[in-house]
Amino acid sequence: MQVKLEWYEVAIAGFVGTLRRTESIRNNLNGQGKGGHQPDWKNEIDSVCAEIAVGKGLNIYWAGTVNTFKDPDLGEYIQVRQTPKSHLRLIVRPNDNEDHIYVLVTGTTEVLRCPVFEIKGWISGKAAKEVGEWMNPGGQDYAWFVDQKHLRPIYELQIRLIQEAAAKIQGQNKKAA
Repeated sequence: MQVKLEWYEVAIAGFVGTLRRTESIRNNLNGQGKGGHQPDWKNEIDSVCAEIAVGKGLNIYWAGTVNTFKDPDLGEYIQVRQTPKSHLRLIVRPNDNEDHIYVLVTGTTEVLRCPVFEIKGWISGKAAKEVGEWMNPGGQDYAWFVDQKHLRPIYELQIRLIQEAAAKIQGQNKKAA
């Protein structure tokens, strides 16, 4: 699923990404970032763009939170992982929640127009740790690297979210009756 961001969504991503980065600096969390690499401003902004793209694509409210770390990026259990290159793998780390769902998004803001991000698919944390390759490229921290062939199609997550919303509404109606 491809999602094109509008200029104002990119502007919001720029603000939130910058705020996340300055908070990391303020709290002395500016050492090694995810995967052991030095985090930078662009990575933060691209990651926020990916979160906005998934929220837009799945019709889920995106809160734009800061300093929430392992909390879900969207909804109650959705984590978004972004990479600039369309062929790269989804990464799940040892301390990532196995009950969360991890969505891989590819794309970058390195374009001269509003960017298009591609939602590649999703996998549960538990499944990612079963099918992913345990490795530490470049001597970085170990993590599970999940090939895109193991990701479930995004429409399955859309169906799941609709079913959960319907069940929640039915439960509320039964309580009200």
